[in-house]
Amino acid sequence: MAAYKGQPDAVLADVIPLRLNQPELAEQLIEANASRLAAIVLDPMPGRAGFIPPTPEFVSTIQAVAKKHGILIIGDEVLNFRQGFTGACARHGISPDLFTFGKIIGGGLPIGAIGGREDVMRVFDGSMGKPLVSQGGTFSANPLSMVAGFASMQALNHSAFAHLEELGDRLRGQLRASIERHNAPFSITGVASLFQIHAKATAPREFREAATSAAETNVMLEVTRNFANFGIIIPNRVTACLSTPMTQADIDLVAGAFEHFLVARSDLVDTLSQ
Repeated sequence: MAAYKGQPDAVLADVIPLRLNQPELAEQLIEANASRLAAIVLDPMPGRAGFIPPTPEFVSTIQAVAKKHGILIIGDEVLNFRQGFTGACARHGISPDLFTFGKIIGGGLPIGAIGGREDVMRVFDGSMGKPLVSQGGTFSANPLSMVAGFASMQALNHSAFAHLEELGDRLRGQLRASIERHNAPFSITGVASLFQIHAKATAPREFREAATSAAETNVMLEVTRNFANFGIIIPNRVTACLSTPMTQADIDLVAGAFEHFLVARSDLVDTLSQ
């Protein structure tokens, strides 16, 4: 789907969007186009689609039909690699042929990487001459990214991810408790260190359900302004990640700020029910 003004229609000619967590529809689309599909890109929990995790049924259906037709699966770990020590794909039972990674493997510095099965990655092998596919980039072998990435990978051990998991569970739990306490039309999505607040009484299950109305957009803008008043800078979509230095005090600060909004701006919250 076009995400920006000016995007050429030709871009969509080579892409077939699959609706998240609708396995039957996804299977039908893949079966109907299998002969021209090179790969299926799976984001284990799309950030711009509302931090909605895939259902086991959706994952198993995609993998079965891809295997049937010899279609590669690309696991997009650019954002979600932070979900656990072995990444998000492993967490959700996805077994990709290729992976993509982003700045988390560079300690937050500019970097990108791809990896995968040896037979698939062989197209990049230049040891026997010119590779079938050339690969390089502006940030290749950037020394700062290499050093920061190495340090980051050492710091992100099993205990670090367990700490993030605990903090994430606590924060989502406290946010949901506030919503229930005030019977407010909000919902929370996300797993591990990731969370998002939605101005919707029912948590969205796929991208279209996560789209916001004008009233919802206005309310979420005020939510971010309220967070800013507490010293918490967060995007207008109220999507955020936790980090290892954080403690329960940070969780209480975020949860308390949201609680304050529900009380202080109950008049605005009420507009969501109109």
